[in-house]
Formats: sequence, C-alpha cells, structure tokens
Amino acid sequence: MRTAIFYRGRGWVGAFLFLMLHTSIADDYSCPEGWSRFQDTCFFFSKSRASWHSASYVCAELGGTLAHLNTKEKSDFLEGRALNGAYIGCVHDRNVRFLDGEFHYSDKMTNTFCAEKCRQSSYTYSGTQYFGQCFCGNVSWEKFQSYGLSPEDECRLPCHGNRQEWCGGHWRSSVYITGGRKHWVGGTDMIEEGKWAWFPGNVPVTYTDWQPTEPDNKLHATLEKEHCMALSPSLHGFYKWSDEICSELLYFVCERVAVRSLG
Repeated sequence: MRTAIFYRGRGWVGAFLFLMLHTSIADDYSCPEGWSRFQDTCFFFSKSRASWHSASYVCAELGGTLAHLNTKEKSDFLEGRALNGAYIGCVHDRNVRFLDGEFHYSDKMTNTFCAEKCRQSSYTYSGTQYFGQCFCGNVSWEKFQSYGLSPEDECRLPCHGNRQEWCGGHWRSSVYITGGRKHWVGGTDMIEEGKWAWFPGNVPVTYTDWQPTEPDNKLHATLEKEHCMALSPSLHGFYKWSDEICSELLYFVCERVAVRSLG
C-alpha cells in the first residue's frame, strides 16, 4: 500500500519523494502462489508433516531453507501465523458459504482473532473476509476441490484490527487451519550441544524466544535427544520455540527471498 506524506516548509518535496520511493520498493516485492510475504522474505507453511531433515530437503527443493527466526520481527510474524494455523489460501466464496459454521464480525478483526474464535468452537478452519467478517467451518476435501483457490491479489483487503494484515476480499476468504500444530524451523544444535545455529550456514542464534523450560534436550524412549528447533504452542495459547527430536514428523515453515519486480 503506497503512503504519501506532505511536509510543510523546506524539504517537503524531498521527503515526499523518499517516502514514495520507499513504499513503492516495498510494494514491488512478490512471492509465489501459496507463500506469504513479510518485508523482503517469503514464507511457506507446509500442509503435510516431515522429519526435520526431510523438511530441510523439501524447502531446498522449493528454492529456500527452513525458516530462520533471526529477528524479533520475523519471529513474531511467524509465531502469529502459526497461531492462526497453516495458511490454506484465498477462496472464492459463494451463496453456499465455503465455511458454513459460525459467523463473527468485529471492528477488531484479525486472522488471529478469527482463528481463536473458530478454535474455541472446535472448528478446523477459519476464514476472514471483507475487513471484519469471520467464518468458521469443517470442510471436506471434495468441497475444497469444488471451490478451489483464487489468486492471492483477490484477498487484499486490510483487517479492521490490523491494517498490516489481509482479511480476504469481496466474496473472497483468507482461509487458515486453526492452529495447535508444531512447525519445524531452521535452528539446530546438532553440530555442538547447546550451541544453537541456523541451518544451512551454521549462523549462531542470537535473538531467542524459547518456551520457559526450553531448550531442555530431553531424552526420549528412542534414546534420541532434542536437537532441532520448532515453533510450539504454549499453555497460554501463544507460540514460542522448543527443541524436539529431529525424527519427529511435524509441519514446517520454509523461507526464500521475495522477488523484486524491476518493471
């Protein structure tokens, strides 16, 4: 979204041009279908589970890596997305609603708000639409196939509760699975116990957001210890980091650099 601010007095033209250039550059970044953009990075939440090593391989095949939560802003963004659940995509709604369970409306609507409302009522899916609407439901694979996905640019109306988030469009829903899942990210201490680093690259983890008792390197019945990092739901409903055994089958988050258009 482009924003223009006019400054009174000397220098306002330069400030205006700088801000227009800055916001235009931000708008020029794009991500592949099914990926979500934050700043200049694209993120993909898997819809199937894998071990940490297999997830790393899948991310590499997609042109990226398991996500590196190396800043507070990036970690907060992904923790919020994980709380929402895996992003399914932009769905073209009809008179017979794609999500036909509960309906909620709020001038504080965000994707997290909607997902929590639906999760409290035991619905698997949540969908935000048209600024402040929230739909909940349980959807069969057959119904999902019959509705299909729409282009992401059709789900580009800002949420009432956070104008930096998209809450669907006109008869378009931003659909999520309603959370509660662990997701692999790219941290590991396999190379040296207790020395957490981002893989690949072995870049030391500096910013951290662990659960209160993590990392605990717990020994499992399989005689494996926990050397791989995951985003995990806490008792208070928020997502933080945990260490898990690397062979566990979890959902995962990939990241890759967003493409910048030169046109």
